[in-house]
Amino acid sequence: MKTVGLQLFSYLLYLHKKFVWSGCMVELIVLSAFAVMLIVGTALSFPLTSILIIGFFLFFGYGLSRKISAKKLLLAAFESVWEVKTIIALFAVVGAMSAAWRAAGTIPEIVSISASLISPSIFILATFFCSAP
Repeated sequence: MKTVGLQLFSYLLYLHKKFVWSGCMVELIVLSAFAVMLIVGTALSFPLTSILIIGFFLFFGYGLSRKISAKKLLLAAFESVWEVKTIIALFAVVGAMSAAWRAAGTIPEIVSISASLISPSIFILATFFCSAP
């Protein structure tokens, strides 16, 4: 079973052979538009999820313009999300935990206690040992 990335790569390779200039130009425009959306949206402090949703519709529209059925595109999108569902759940748990820690003052307390445990004369050595694997 081919992964979605491999299918997309083989399809892009097919397009490159068939439409050497026009296919590459459209892909470059779509990718550039998404990159600009990410940069400008981040600079203007838009929520990342809204930028990604707009990007999804941008790429979905590109797929439809290349005569890929909506059913295939949605199926590929759901398969991709299904493959990374544990990572998404982990990010959600870590985000909720860090927000709760920040709200409760746990992180400043850890920093405060840790700062009193080391002296300036051994700071570099302590940093080295703390970051060593």
